[in-house]
Amino acid sequence: MNVESLPKCSSALIVGTGLIGTSVGMCLAEQGVRVGLQDVDRQAERDAAKQGAGEPHVPGAQYDLAVVAVPPSEVAAEVGRLLADNRVDTITDVASTKGRIPCRSVWLGPKHRKVCVVAPHGGQGSCRATICAEGSF
Repeated sequence: MNVESLPKCSSALIVGTGLIGTSVGMCLAEQGVRVGLQDVDRQAERDAAKQGAGEPHVPGAQYDLAVVAVPPSEVAAEVGRLLADNRVDTITDVASTKGRIPCRSVWLGPKHRKVCVVAPHGGQGSCRATICAEGSF
């Protein structure tokens, strides 16, 4: 797939505003992407906003992309909530371990569009991305 052929991402939701989520938000914001920030720790969310990673998420807002940056044990539940809310076009995560995340996420969220699972594959700097369409599990 050619990068130029991909749809432009104009908005993103970062779920989890720790070091990784904040860093992703800052990179996206620097590229002109409207970034919403969501964290169970509202102070962490505000701190990320102060660092230029985006603005606190507005309930009901729609996004082109969601990046889930929470601990691996929480990823499936967060992806499931995003799928159920049906407020993002594409969902991905930054968890280092995948295990059953894709299957659990899809079963938790009945109305999903795309889940992009990026799994380490073949050593450092190499990965494989899979777009899971409805009914693929």
